[in-house]
Amino acid sequence: MLRLIKIEFTKLFSKKLFYISLGACLLAVIAFAAFLKADFETEKDEELAVTEQKREQAKDWKEKLEAEIEINNYYAGVYGEEKTEAMNALLRYQIDHDIKPYGKNTTWDFVQYLYAIMGFALILAAVVIAADSMNYEFSSRTVKTLFVKPYSRAMIIGAKYIAVLLEIALLLVITSVFAFVVGGVAFDFGGAGAPAVMGLFGKVYGVSFLGKTLVCMTGFFLKMSMAATIAFFLSMAFKNQLISVIAGFGIVMFGNMITNKLYDFGWKWVKFSILSNSDLASFVDNYLKQHQTMLSFALVFALHLAAFVVASIVICKKSDY
Repeated sequence: MLRLIKIEFTKLFSKKLFYISLGACLLAVIAFAAFLKADFETEKDEELAVTEQKREQAKDWKEKLEAEIEINNYYAGVYGEEKTEAMNALLRYQIDHDIKPYGKNTTWDFVQYLYAIMGFALILAAVVIAADSMNYEFSSRTVKTLFVKPYSRAMIIGAKYIAVLLEIALLLVITSVFAFVVGGVAFDFGGAGAPAVMGLFGKVYGVSFLGKTLVCMTGFFLKMSMAATIAFFLSMAFKNQLISVIAGFGIVMFGNMITNKLYDFGWKWVKFSILSNSDLASFVDNYLKQHQTMLSFALVFALHLAAFVVASIVICKKSDY
């Protein structure tokens, strides 16, 4: 099995697609850093200007955080009441537990923002790589020779799937390391062990900047994995790369938004669907509209992941290649 995984990984790694995807992700990192460094001047009304002046003139960091809470409340109409409450809960935790802010933006902040704002580039790369894994065999007409190898179809599909996960993990690690370097040059390399706060599944914890970044990175890898798994399954089911990419990308990127709307309409069961449990990162520093727990997320995620992989194997066994 290990030999088969190595063969499939080498096959994926030798394609231009991986390097095109990696290049696009690295360019997105540079563009995002340039955007954050740009100084945009916007018009502010008197109330907001007074509050921001109050923050700048604060005598100590706690007073400055109180002003931040006022600014968040001002933007509640933009963020939404629940998101505003979640943001303010983090600031209140800092004040109540004497966790002084680091004082400046660091590369750790940059990497976390990158996953939240520019993560779509990584998700898109993951679904394209996963969908191409089998669609390449169909389009190049090598699928019949693939399954005459002295391995079962289940082993071949399993090896291909594991190779896809290894490749997107490599893509994420390289992009994250590159983002760390770019963020350090643009902002600051310090603060790895500095205290920070993190909201996770509705609770607030005191952590380090490094610890929070690793949680975000792990959550984002799970998100990429689910998107890739869905695209891999759909490529087996429909043998169409475009359908696989669009569906895999859409379900993971917009699943939470869709289920929040359905939940508001009284469809409470949606909190157990993959639409609302494919993105661990969405539970970091965020509110819990559907009241999920770490256990419910893990169970729903694992069951759906297993179901998609088993379904891919079943489709392959029943297909006449």
